Amino acid sequence: MLTAQDLQDLNLRGITPSEAERQLGLFREPPAPARLDRPALVGDGILRLSDADQSKYEQLGRSLLDQGKVTKMVPASGAATRMFKDLLAAQSGSSGRPEGAVAETLTRAEHFAFYEAWKKAAGVASNEAFAALLNSDQWRNALTALLHAPGLNYASLPKALLAFHRIDGQVRTSLEEQLREGLELGTRHAHFTVSTEHRSGFETQLAALGLPLPTSLSEQSPSTDTLAAEADGSPFRDTHGRLVFRPGGHGALLHNLQALVQGGHGHVILKNIDNIAHPRMWPVALRWKRILLGLLHELGPQDCPVRVAGVVPNTGEPGGGPFWVDGRLQIVESAQVNLKDPSQKALFNASTHFNPVDLACRLTDAQDRPFDLAEFRDPKAVFLSQKSFNGRPLQALELPGLWNGAMAHWKTVFVEVPLETFNPVKTVVDLLKAAHQP
Repeated sequence: MLTAQDLQDLNLRGITPSEAERQLGLFREPPAPARLDRPALVGDGILRLSDADQSKYEQLGRSLLDQGKVTKMVPASGAATRMFKDLLAAQSGSSGRPEGAVAETLTRAEHFAFYEAWKKAAGVASNEAFAALLNSDQWRNALTALLHAPGLNYASLPKALLAFHRIDGQVRTSLEEQLREGLELGTRHAHFTVSTEHRSGFETQLAALGLPLPTSLSEQSPSTDTLAAEADGSPFRDTHGRLVFRPGGHGALLHNLQALVQGGHGHVILKNIDNIAHPRMWPVALRWKRILLGLLHELGPQDCPVRVAGVVPNTGEPGGGPFWVDGRLQIVESAQVNLKDPSQKALFNASTHFNPVDLACRLTDAQDRPFDLAEFRDPKAVFLSQKSFNGRPLQALELPGLWNGAMAHWKTVFVEVPLETFNPVKTVVDLLKAAHQP
């Protein structure tokens, strides 16, 4: 099935022929959905710590941090397009009146940290003139200045480079906030995964900030790209007969995490780039980071990688939750479950908690030797989806999600953490919530 040209293209990416055949086999015979045993609940897979235990683990966490053993890793390569989905739709729509999130964005514009930059990009000098523009039938022009070049181009930038907060009159991006939070926590190193096209933007901002926290960047490896397939599972090819590859999704970042531990970073905290509240909210979040690290420290080395995952009460946010699957604690997303099966749907809906991606991980054994993380993933926990290429439909394959199938065979401990530690920015109006305001 694979030609000499195919083998050459695979070799250039660092993908073996056997891996290519394995991927194509997944298209032809998709793996079965995850089979939920039951949701993890407080007292049955989720720890609810007493005040005394919180204090004990916080001190242990401080000890680990004081030893300079903790690195902070933040996946930050994705563009912010979905954050501005409603604005983009309204900009190209036919409705004459802004509604919903669009109306809120326009009427409360002065509350965004990027307000002054937005006003300047719109070519308006005064607040009064900008307010008049936002309230006129020219509001789409204002959105153009925010979303596209030569304006701020926010719809195409990664969330890391967007202005999130104002502190004492100064504007901070989420990248800066993540770094400052790491400094305040006492991490010894910060690592961000970035896209090739935006790497220079990260480097420029890091140089300008000059913060005293050693920071590294990495990109998704071409070896984690996946093949696209036709409906029958055969390789999808472009008009020149060449294989078409797609990024392997955030599960590909297991490769970046492996490189980090190989570089001597055995204890890593993981969180998403958009889950960073205003600094006035940090004391509670940092305390619980120390508690998770303290519990990780007490667990000590195991015969596999270890993660202590904070979980918050489920408020209906999209994403994964804690479940028992085949007798093991797992983070499971709805896309992994057969929700057409009434019993499985009932179990999924009975979940009481949500995974906010608040993980403290140990990636080394008792001799501080790095684990081969690929040995502890579930290679069949992939995501199949329908996409297109130049107008032609194709099947796409995403690798096992980083905190789903990629960590399937890690030792997992779930700990209930306060909801106020979870303040994601999924849409632009989330920045108007109290947790992101001065």
